[in-house]
Amino acid sequence: LKFHNLVSKETTKPRETRPRVGRAHSLEPGIDETTAPGDDEQKPARPAHILRRFWIVLILAALLSSALSYLVDHLTFEVGLLRSSFTLGAPHLLLCVVCFNVCLALLARLVAASTVEAEGSGFPEMKAMLFGKVILNYLSLRVLVVKLLSMTLGIAAGLPMGKDGPNVHISAC
Repeated sequence: LKFHNLVSKETTKPRETRPRVGRAHSLEPGIDETTAPGDDEQKPARPAHILRRFWIVLILAALLSSALSYLVDHLTFEVGLLRSSFTLGAPHLLLCVVCFNVCLALLARLVAASTVEAEGSGFPEMKAMLFGKVILNYLSLRVLVVKLLSMTLGIAAGLPMGKDGPNVHISAC
């Protein structure tokens, strides 16, 4: 048997010859893929209150994230001032500064260990959540506070920590 014998005559109708002009792939409802330029079809307008709410939420999230980042920087600076007060006029107290830094690093680890979701940078978990994976208790207030406190203590202790990953997690909380 040949292939052209298997195809029925009903399925071999000629295709419509109207030229395809306009959007190739549209996700908006009500827009046809084959709209010609003179069809006067416009995409449906989004209500203004939805866009306004979107922008308000976006601006509030940016402001809160910036405020929390400033808080981490300010607290780190204050701990640095406390550390420098150990050595004012007494350079032989360098051992006290080292012990202070070790205690801060241990405290940061203990705080971070209290909540499993607060450990790590937060990038892989956020990427997984953006792709649809549900991670319970990851964006909670407890995780936010633990992440802020442990990041502040770790940076103040002089650990080589980047703030980028934790800030992404903090911003999402």
